[in-house]
Amino acid sequence: MDRNTLLAFFLISLVLVFTPKYMELVSPPPPVAAENDSSSTDSLVVKSEKTVETQERRYIKPTQVVSKNTKETLTNVNTSLYSLQMSSLFGGTVKSHLLNEYMTSDSQLVNIINPGSYKNIFISGKDLDGKDLPLSENWILQSFSRDPTSNSQAIVYKYEVFPDKYIYKSFTFYDNSYIIDLALDLTSISQDIYRDVFFGWTGGLPTTEANTKDDLSYFNSYVYQGGELENFKTGSKQREEYKYNGQSEWVAMRTKYFTTAIIPDSPQKIRSAVLSGQIDPLETYDMSVLIDPFDVQTFRLYIGPLEFERIKKINVGLESIMDFGWS
Repeated sequence: MDRNTLLAFFLISLVLVFTPKYMELVSPPPPVAAENDSSSTDSLVVKSEKTVETQERRYIKPTQVVSKNTKETLTNVNTSLYSLQMSSLFGGTVKSHLLNEYMTSDSQLVNIINPGSYKNIFISGKDLDGKDLPLSENWILQSFSRDPTSNSQAIVYKYEVFPDKYIYKSFTFYDNSYIIDLALDLTSISQDIYRDVFFGWTGGLPTTEANTKDDLSYFNSYVYQGGELENFKTGSKQREEYKYNGQSEWVAMRTKYFTTAIIPDSPQKIRSAVLSGQIDPLETYDMSVLIDPFDVQTFRLYIGPLEFERIKKINVGLESIMDFGWS
């Protein structure tokens, strides 16, 4: 073997020995994290937190409370104009309403409430399962107070619809007025029920005259929208119903001498109104407005005689339902 061959083998050996070392210098491998490395643990914690943050939140619908308040509570309100008895049903309905200045043909005080139809001031709605809310039950009488300064009396009812979620219905009565201030507070359950909530009067008004046929000729129901008066007078033994979409200034029903009207303080919050009625054998009308449960809703409720000056002072055009017999 000559000298050149030996030199070639020597050089090849050097290349084989030093090539791996050279590669480590110019292209080192990535470091392998130790199993107990704290940075690895932190990475896992962050990943876990992100998983929790992006996880979809589930809404659990509450279950309606089964009413335990089965006893009806009656509260008497006496003013210079009327003597009224409130029932705890529906969170305050008028069981009797005797007018001190009006007498029937047999010398009895006029009762403007239909006997047996005193579940009159109602609220209705549905939970998110589409089930009716049990609002016709007896509510709890939270307070009954008198304010000598304003010469007024106030009643507040409450009802537990879902666990620890109460709704409220309050009334304020004034000594020398047929107007009753009314407030509905459903805000605590607004996220647990459908948006559509109806508030109204059902059961109509009674006839108070000896001549029933003449009295019935004046029976009617009304809705006032955008300065225009719409009326509905039934002529059917089957229940008829009409819906009037849009902002409503008030709804009302009347007999020959008396009326009941629901007047919202914020008509722009009223989405529609409904009038219905049937002959059974008299004329019985129902009226309601569609409201949202997101705000406290306030109303004036007029239950009383069609005295022109009193009606006109309300200043909402309610006098337009009065018929003076002019041609």
